[in-house]
This record gives sequence, C-alpha cells and structure tokens, in this order.
Amino acid sequence: MTTWFTRLGVAFFGWLWWLVLPVRRAVARDNLHRALPGAPTHLLRHAVGSVAWGYLELLAGRRVAWTGLEEARGGAVLFTAHLGPWDLCLLAAARIAPLTVFLKVPSNPVAAWLIARLRAHPDVDLEPLPVQGSLAAARRALDRGRVVVFVLDQRHAAGLPVPFFHTPAWTSAAYAALVHRCQPRLFATTQWRTADGRLVAHAQRLHWTIPDDRDEAIAHLTARTQQWLEARVREHPADWWWLHRRWRSPR
Repeated sequence: MTTWFTRLGVAFFGWLWWLVLPVRRAVARDNLHRALPGAPTHLLRHAVGSVAWGYLELLAGRRVAWTGLEEARGGAVLFTAHLGPWDLCLLAAARIAPLTVFLKVPSNPVAAWLIARLRAHPDVDLEPLPVQGSLAAARRALDRGRVVVFVLDQRHAAGLPVPFFHTPAWTSAAYAALVHRCQPRLFATTQWRTADGRLVAHAQRLHWTIPDDRDEAIAHLTARTQQWLEARVREHPADWWWLHRRWRSPR
C-alpha cells in the first residue's frame, strides 16, 4: 500500500472513531492528559486510526520488517506493549521466531475471527499460554527454545502497584517471577508507524541485573519494565493504545 493511501486510511479511521464511534474517548483523553499534560488530542486519533488500519493491512497480507528479533531465537523472555498495530506486528514476529504468549481474545468478533484465522497460517508459529498454569507452561516453552512474550501495559488487579507516568499502575508480576526463576535472555520490543505510514518494529536485548532475593527481584524488574515502556511511549505517544484503563485501582 502506498504511503499516502496509508496516511489517508489512518486519518479516516481516527476521525471516524472521534466523531462517530467515540468508544472510550473520554478515557483516552484523560489518560493522555494525565501522562502528558498539554499533549494534543490528534495523538489519540492517530493511535486508534493506526490500529484500525492495521487490521486492513492484515487482510491485505502486509508484512512487517522486524529488526533484532532473530537474536531472540533459541529461548528468551520478551516484554512489549500495545504500541502501533499490535496484532499485525505480533503475527509478523511469529514468522521469525516461535512465540508463546498469553493472549486476550479481542472483544470485536470480526477482529477475533480475523486474528484466529491468521494465527492458523502455516508460517505463523504462535502458541497461546493457558489461563491456568501459565507460568509452568511458560517455563516449558523456554526449555523448548521458544520466545515467551508478556504484554505489560495492561492493568492487572492482582499485580504490583508500580509507577507509570508518575502514577501507580497495577502491573502483573508474572514476568518478573519467570525471569527470576529461569534467568533467561531478556528482550523488549517497540513498534510504531512513521510519519509517512510505514511500520517499524524493533527487538532490543536487555542486560539487566537480576537481584538474588525473589521479592526484591520481582519488585525491581516489574518497576523497571514500566520505566522502559514509559520511555517508549514518550518517544512515540501517537502509537500507544490510550484506551486502556491503565491507572484504575482494584476495588
């Protein structure tokens, strides 16, 4: 798809959401202004439009050029966030390295059907983690040389409250627990859409020190993932999925 056509499509879906189907628009505006006071709201339209256009790119067979992901083959733990057209980038990554990831089924039935259909493609090696016993399954996946993926920008009521844009955000501790126990190679990824509509996806090797004490390691690593993700959102604020209720406290 040409870059001008992509830019037009992203803008169209962004305005369609903003004016016609404003699902969680108030949540998105509150999140943006809480994290980045004074930021323009066109960042929100770009984020939603980019994700929506990404599903059309999935249908069209668009491929994403990843960098750095080949190094993660052979067993690694990776964390990421909902930056850019997440599902498109995830499926592209599963064509490069065998991925094992806990995946939520999209609430939109069309998106859920499309993603399930594309995950079944023979070139895509994407294995979901079960809801029950997910950490044990993740350890077995590591032993089989797979890349275990955690998406760490979602609210997790049973997690730890760690700072994200200077406000406590309840974050899953499963990533840190697995890292402390298995001491694997660590990676983090970021993906975004450039000004001309192209998609960029990069996996970065992390050389983080892991404390010996389990509780200290879980607190330290969980907080550090949010620091890393916050820095990436600041770099590409027009690509983060601001519709998350990220800072809502557990009841």
